[in-house]
Amino acid sequence: MLARIMTLILVSALLAIGCRSSKPPVIPAGFFPERARLTDLDGDGTAIGYRNRSVALGQFTGCFIAPVQVDPQAADGDDVSSDQLAQLGNDFGAALAKSISQKIAIVSAPGAGIITVNATIMRAVPNKPALNLAPQTQILQRGYGYASVVVRADSLDGASIMGFADTRSTQRFGADKLSTWGSVEASFTAWADEIAGLLSSAPE
Repeated sequence: MLARIMTLILVSALLAIGCRSSKPPVIPAGFFPERARLTDLDGDGTAIGYRNRSVALGQFTGCFIAPVQVDPQAADGDDVSSDQLAQLGNDFGAALAKSISQKIAIVSAPGAGIITVNATIMRAVPNKPALNLAPQTQILQRGYGYASVVVRADSLDGASIMGFADTRSTQRFGADKLSTWGSVEASFTAWADEIAGLLSSAPE
């Protein structure tokens, strides 16, 4: 009986270890024009970014979201087709458009007075739902997927307005872990809201 109790305590302790990924964001060289400006956004070092406080959203009439790029190695060794990765890019682009459209109009092309948002999915690793059904199979989080993105917003004249990078892992609680792409898609929604908020934050 004591052994069983100790096992249950160990399982609970291991499952309580962070839900947001401890992996740092995957940032390609040169993606951000001023890497040193990226600062911790959430207190744990996984989400980093910046907002050019000299530029107000009201200076612009619309936002163009460029087609989201997906790193060829995004699946991190998992067997994921190029078509599926392309679909994930489309899904993140749609999530960005939905959230940003609540702050500024979405337009179909870049131009004067238009913000251009460029995003790259650096990692999109699927869940393995069968390993996420019971607490004892989640101990090592082998069934947990994760995602990592980099996003920047610029004006036509090259002024950098905003940058964002983050990595998110499967959450212990909730149903996302029970579908192959549930955790990745949940990350897209959360990121889109964070990016829209960062983009629309008032300059100091």
